[in-house]
Amino acid sequence: MRIANINNNIVYNRLQKTKNNNTTKSIASSDNFDKLDIKKSDKVSFTGRDEALLKLLKLEAKGLLNESNRIFLEFRDLKDNSYFVLANSANIKEFADEVLEKSSIVLDDAKRKFNHGKLRKFKPILGDGDEIARDYYLLGDKFVIEDYKDSRLDAKTIYDKNSISVFIRNLQTGKFDTWVFDREDGSLVQYGRDVRINEVKGKYSAKEQLIFVDNELYTCDTDYTCLAGVREYSSQNFEFSNGELSRYFLGKNVDYANGTVKAGEHYVYDGPILANAYKNYFSSNAGNMKFGEFYGFDENGDSVSCLVGLNRQADGKSTTKKAFYFNENGLNHVRVNISGKEDSDGTVTTFSSRMYTFDDVVPMECFVGASQKTNSDVRCERAIKLN
Repeated sequence: MRIANINNNIVYNRLQKTKNNNTTKSIASSDNFDKLDIKKSDKVSFTGRDEALLKLLKLEAKGLLNESNRIFLEFRDLKDNSYFVLANSANIKEFADEVLEKSSIVLDDAKRKFNHGKLRKFKPILGDGDEIARDYYLLGDKFVIEDYKDSRLDAKTIYDKNSISVFIRNLQTGKFDTWVFDREDGSLVQYGRDVRINEVKGKYSAKEQLIFVDNELYTCDTDYTCLAGVREYSSQNFEFSNGELSRYFLGKNVDYANGTVKAGEHYVYDGPILANAYKNYFSSNAGNMKFGEFYGFDENGDSVSCLVGLNRQADGKSTTKKAFYFNENGLNHVRVNISGKEDSDGTVTTFSSRMYTFDDVVPMECFVGASQKTNSDVRCERAIKLN
């Protein structure tokens, strides 16, 4: 019995897409809304004639303070989650080492089968009951070796111009585990556990999908699905650099047609420390980025800033609904309705409709129409005392 031929280009080409179409980049403007220093001479005293406005500002400040409490709890949850992700990544690295260690045996066996077949002029090998135990055949520019056990496909090896792909039935799951090797240097490129392939739809899926570069783990996806040339999805995506976890995506969805990446959550690590966390993450090859919320941590892992509703365009323009900033004493200040522009020379100009300062839980002042350029003082239309 012979099953449909497996198109291993679905597997091998994914590495090329991973290398060349990395649509995620770090936020370039995370410091654009950082600590503000408003000149005393720029403040215009509020006369108090518009009590309604003052009441509205105090009410908004109270709402922002309540929201900051929710955000501060979210900081804590994200930090706790990041530890679990980091622990899982250590287990993944250990598993990847086992896969790498076994890969040399798998590759040697594939080469042995080819050389043995060559000596026999690639004539089929029969079993005890005259059924085919091993078969060889050409499929276009591919050379295929199939091994059968009890008339059921047990292993399959595909040689093509770029790669050697080996599919071996897993005795525990009954599904196929897959090793893909670079044909030129024999290095392991990709490993998939519990692989399923639908050639008609060009669909490839795996319970776990590992990508290797220079014999080091580069990415691991869980519950991975790829529709060739269209999109790929994984419930979790771990990305490694120099042997350490560097980025993590929860619910990663890559759309190749539109060149976009979406994720429910996205973590960026600096060693073992969570540096940035994103909720409702979106980025595109065109340079556009959107985040429901962006959480920034300092080098000690302490909460620094949260940007809500950030939308950054490829031309450097950005808008942010709210930006919360914290220090060791608690909430420091909040900016509302922010627009920004980053020029080609790196100069950043920002404007916010209102900026509120806090002494922990006490609203202090509201600066209306606050604007700032990189490395310059903040200017405002007027400053209104709230306390």
